[in-house]
Amino acid sequence: MTTTAFRGVIPPVLTPLDESGAFDEAAFERLVERLITAGVHGLFVLGSSGEVAFLSDDERTRVLEASVRISAGRVPVIAGVNEMTPARVIGQVRLAEAAGVDAIVATAVLRASERRRDRGALPRHRRRDGPAALRLRRARARALEARPRDARASRRRGSARRASRTRAATTSRSAAS
Repeated sequence: MTTTAFRGVIPPVLTPLDESGAFDEAAFERLVERLITAGVHGLFVLGSSGEVAFLSDDERTRVLEASVRISAGRVPVIAGVNEMTPARVIGQVRLAEAAGVDAIVATAVLRASERRRDRGALPRHRRRDGPAALRLRRARARALEARPRDARASRRRGSARRASRTRAATTSRSAAS
């Protein structure tokens, strides 16, 4: 197993599609070449910016293989494996490994148990009546209470600065006359 050190700029790469919605490999090659020429330190393909949710497994494989082929070892290729079930994530990892990518980024799988669905499909910390929501409401209330005083003070400081600049400009104009 080799270890790749990642550094610098590794942008999410868009996946160009043609008019029919299929993967446009020629446009993808131009995009990848342009990114590498511009000096990126890696490529992150099939992330949420790469239309991954709308691509079939065959199209994803083509994107991965094209990425590895075009980059030709000049920069590492990182593949996103975004799926809704653990079995699908594992399948996407296998596709990425077979294509020869340098690393993967796996998103967390959405899991909703029967109990959560009965409670409105949200975990306790995300519900409106949960403790985190209560803390958030209190923090917002404190921020709103503090805002008017802070805004008035800021306006006063800004007015004082504007007045001093105006005086300085007037003084320099009259000295120049």
